[in-house]
Amino acid sequence: MSTALDVESQEVASETAWFSSMTSCFDSLRPRATPSTLREADVELAALEAMQTHVYRHIVMARTRRNTLIPACSLPAELLSYIFKLVRPHWKPQRRRAWPLPYYAGWMSLTHVCSLWRRIILDDPTLWCYIDCNDIPCAAIDTILQRSRGQPLHINVDFEGNRGPDHDQNSWTWMSKPLRPAIQSLNVRVKDMLLDALLPLEMPRLEELTIHDFGMLPAAYLLAASSEVFPRLRRLDLYRTIPSWTSPLFSSTLTHLKIATMGGDAQFPSRSLSVPNALRILSRLPNLLHLELRNVFAAMASDADEGLPSYTAPIRLKSVRLIFRYGMAVECVAGFLQASTFSVSTSIVVQLEECARRDTVHAAVQGLFRDMNYAPQAMQLVLGHNLLQLWPWQHSELAFTPVVDPHEDSLDMTIPGLRSIQVWDCARTRFNPDSDDSVEDATLFLPHLPRGVISSIALLRELELPASASAWISTFEGFLGIQHACIGINSHFPSFCAGLQETSSDSRFLLFPRLEAITLGRWGDSPKEKQQAHSRVWSLVAALETRLSAEIPVRVVCLPREAESLDSETWIRLRQLAEVSYFD
Repeated sequence: MSTALDVESQEVASETAWFSSMTSCFDSLRPRATPSTLREADVELAALEAMQTHVYRHIVMARTRRNTLIPACSLPAELLSYIFKLVRPHWKPQRRRAWPLPYYAGWMSLTHVCSLWRRIILDDPTLWCYIDCNDIPCAAIDTILQRSRGQPLHINVDFEGNRGPDHDQNSWTWMSKPLRPAIQSLNVRVKDMLLDALLPLEMPRLEELTIHDFGMLPAAYLLAASSEVFPRLRRLDLYRTIPSWTSPLFSSTLTHLKIATMGGDAQFPSRSLSVPNALRILSRLPNLLHLELRNVFAAMASDADEGLPSYTAPIRLKSVRLIFRYGMAVECVAGFLQASTFSVSTSIVVQLEECARRDTVHAAVQGLFRDMNYAPQAMQLVLGHNLLQLWPWQHSELAFTPVVDPHEDSLDMTIPGLRSIQVWDCARTRFNPDSDDSVEDATLFLPHLPRGVISSIALLRELELPASASAWISTFEGFLGIQHACIGINSHFPSFCAGLQETSSDSRFLLFPRLEAITLGRWGDSPKEKQQAHSRVWSLVAALETRLSAEIPVRVVCLPREAESLDSETWIRLRQLAEVSYFD
């Protein structure tokens, strides 16, 4: 390892060698006498310029050699290319960042760091396929096409119209004929009527189209693009713009459809969707795999007169999201679910806010879970204060505790047969005399669930549990196939255990008669909460003894890891009555 003294001595030696070498070169060029004629001076000047050229060449060689030795350039080319891909979306070019330079190159500046980086960037055509046209001059079109080498392009272009005529002209130039045949994904922001001019442009490779409409007035266009214009369109995302249900944009080739609007858009017919028209659109999409509707429904006066057409979703449909957060279309969602028939393998997530009527939620829950009575596999019910979820469940999961995050964006929509509905009654509607505060009580909607296929139940912490054994039995009447229950050790836990011991006149257990496993949720961190949890476990011991004496034992109890070291009489007896496992 070199020391500071070694480095300093090397610098001195290098400076001495270079000084001696350059002095010798200059001395060899210097004539014996001062040039007496212009010709002699020109000869000496030419020799010095030639020498200067050689010096510059050697400086470039030295810089290249230096660059190969620094750590950033010693990385493998594949790794550098991967790093550049990570940098690209976060270091975007910016238009007119500083005067007089009209454009700031962003990540493209990396092509001017060193020859190695430039070669790697130019040799990877995928780096040039994601283009934000708002921030790159249209003069770069030929360069982009050359460096992308025929790879499909992903284009983001802006036609908002509030950046001046130069910006709009730049955007239209990017959508010119040389670039269009290479576009695979187009994300466009428009204002009002500009789509009429944009969408008829032929893009034969286009597979993904995203449209953001930021106009202040309701749009009147029909988006009359034909299937010949976009013959390969697979994904269509629409924000604040909804074409006529007859629009060719709703092509049979679509596999992904997302339509989202804002709450205030419901007053504009062109920015909202009636349930009949939504069902008509879906009936035109036989290859649909994923559907998402956000705040798009609005009740139309004509809906009641014409009725709702029925819709049978294709079996291949994998996921549906219905997110309505403005309370204006809850009845429409219920009507949509009632009129639709989905495969039991389709995952459906519904979120409704500002619900004022319980009967509307009853209709939505009934429509959501109607077809699950024919589910081919056992299901797990996750029950929260305002949440109902069904998940596929395996008997091998008896000793596992469910890890549940009810937030809709965190749900794994790849799980076949997931069904979820979450309902809120916001404070605003609680002051409505027609509102019903009980819409958030998920236990009221249990009769609509497919109780015959539910084999596991998880009761979330915020759920208000029944306070007596009889209340437990009446609330969960009909859930005869429950084999696994997950419950927290809260103040109502003893009443749950008491319910497990209740029997009918013919000695059948009334609450979860086939129960085989119980998972106890975590207790609090405070000493008081731990003490309360420990005291309540004795009620579980009593329930286990009752079930064991009836020869219908609970075989497995799953506990938090902190219970592993507990050795009081209660815990010792618990371990004698059932197989105990622990989770972290």
